[in-house]
Amino acid sequence: MALQHGKVLLNHAMKYGCDSNLFVQKGFIHMFSLCGLVNLAHKVFDMGDAWEVSTWSIMLLGYNRVSPNSVSLVLMLSACSKLKDLDGGKHIYKYIKEGIVEPNLILENALIDMFVACGEMDVAQGVFDNMKTRDVISWAPIVTRFANIGQIDLAWKYSDQMPERDYVS
Repeated sequence: MALQHGKVLLNHAMKYGCDSNLFVQKGFIHMFSLCGLVNLAHKVFDMGDAWEVSTWSIMLLGYNRVSPNSVSLVLMLSACSKLKDLDGGKHIYKYIKEGIVEPNLILENALIDMFVACGEMDVAQGVFDNMKTRDVISWAPIVTRFANIGQIDLAWKYSDQMPERDYVS
């Protein structure tokens, strides 16, 4: 019954020109994906052109019909990092904090990279400080960002704490 109402609402949105509103489109994409009508969700998705990572994620989940795992979240975080999509990254971070996906070294490194790329050093440091294990990839974005923003003392502090170094660090 609710799905039928959703289709009627989509028809009304299209009739009255509301179908070009990104928020309206996103709502329809989410609803149709959750209901298993991925083809209809995809048609609505094709109407828009400014989708953030979370909307892409909804579409991917609709096609896969599975919950995201650490690999898919790392890929989404990488996209958030490149696009500087802090909201999408925070959405993924919340998902991880709620325990839906178990954090691991690669996922935590992707979180750090995304938060650093979006200029959220406090959150990046929080993720870093709470990591059970770290590798060179964990340290590199923290040290690089502090150096890039002129906080050389903090960059040196973190660099000196690195337990292992490679030819890059």
